[in-house]
Amino acid sequence: MTAKQYRDCRGVRFTAIDQNSVDGFDSVIEQIIEYRSTAMKQLKSVLESDPEMPMAWLLQGYMFKLIGSHSVDDRIEKIIDRIDAPKVRLNDRERLHRQALKNWFQGDDVGACTCWRQILKQYPKDLLAIKLLHSSTFWMGDSRQLLDSIGGVWNQWDSSDCGYSHLMGMLSFALEENGRYAEAENYAVRAIHDNPEDLWALHALAHVFEMQSRLQEGAQLFDRPFGIWDDRNPFRGHLWWHAAMFYLDMQDYEKVLEIYDQCISSIESTFYLDVQNTASLLMRLDIRGVDVGDRWQSLADIAETQIGDHVLAFTEMHYAMALASDHRTAGMEKHRESVRLFSTSNGVWAADVMNRVGGTLCEAITRFIQKDYRAFVNKVLPIRYEIAQVGGSHAQRDVFEQMLLHSAIQCGDVGLASLLSGERLLRRPDNPDTRQWVDDISQLTMSAT
Repeated sequence: MTAKQYRDCRGVRFTAIDQNSVDGFDSVIEQIIEYRSTAMKQLKSVLESDPEMPMAWLLQGYMFKLIGSHSVDDRIEKIIDRIDAPKVRLNDRERLHRQALKNWFQGDDVGACTCWRQILKQYPKDLLAIKLLHSSTFWMGDSRQLLDSIGGVWNQWDSSDCGYSHLMGMLSFALEENGRYAEAENYAVRAIHDNPEDLWALHALAHVFEMQSRLQEGAQLFDRPFGIWDDRNPFRGHLWWHAAMFYLDMQDYEKVLEIYDQCISSIESTFYLDVQNTASLLMRLDIRGVDVGDRWQSLADIAETQIGDHVLAFTEMHYAMALASDHRTAGMEKHRESVRLFSTSNGVWAADVMNRVGGTLCEAITRFIQKDYRAFVNKVLPIRYEIAQVGGSHAQRDVFEQMLLHSAIQCGDVGLASLLSGERLLRRPDNPDTRQWVDDISQLTMSAT
């Protein structure tokens, strides 16, 4: 059959053999945004019925990139080769998606984002381009760009557009990361009302509650059976990580460990988000003097297998946590050298970040775990306000702030500890954990005098 131009439910044009292919593609996008574990299988069905649909192949390439591992590079290369073939017919939007995939595959995150923005200039309802731009600017640690990824198209959507609730969920998260909590909560609640299956909107609301120390509301938000999201991809573990954060702040460490064992570490995955979830939670518990048993061991096993698979800068810090916490001396040295070599890569966004900030932070984390707190302070203070570049959310990166405050206390730097706790008190005045930090520093000050 001859490929023609068909429109999706938002009016965006696709090259396909019939409308069924485009409708099937729409279904896959919905499943991806809802973190359904069936998304890749559904996409394969679309390709079986329309093996020449260019956006279906490009979406598969994107999905492989979202895995966050070079282990699938050969598959992405084959997709790029296929879509580059002279016989493949692409419309102008699809050509930009092709270039975005190429840029992203080469480590040029900025170039990929530029392509998605170019798409949205002409096609502001390309939900895939919006989601990819939203996700990528998040992992680049740029909260302004994160908000602009939605703000630029927001007024060109209508509440009757299919996928509007997903757009509200993304707007909510972007507003939260920019400190606009009341607006973020409003859009999250509306998105969840319209689509209770929208886990990103639920995630955004959890962030609002966390940043405002609304701990009981946060815990209630996750008062659900542990297996409720078993039909979703590993993002479900990150939702449970947020649930654990509320109990951590309430100092209910038994509940934190229960969630960790039942819903986070039980996934037993090498996926980057799972590594981040487990390592950062264990580190927060270690800082508070909670006995985590041998839980670092299995995580260190995973970290050792991933050394050299450099994709997201933010994950590298968590490998460093795991390797040092389980005293993997050889693994620590191997990781350090691998990061050093990766940092010299040209034209790769993550390598540049590791060169400027990430490598130093990894080394500082190792020193922290070795209880060389003064070395941690000396390494982190000069780059403290640049750490956002490694990606992640304010809530996720807070582990580095906690490590810095803990280090200041442990090495007896009363002045620094007072400054850091004062900053924290202003940001989270109603947080029990914050109050505990302040009390600890008051005792430190009294003993110093």
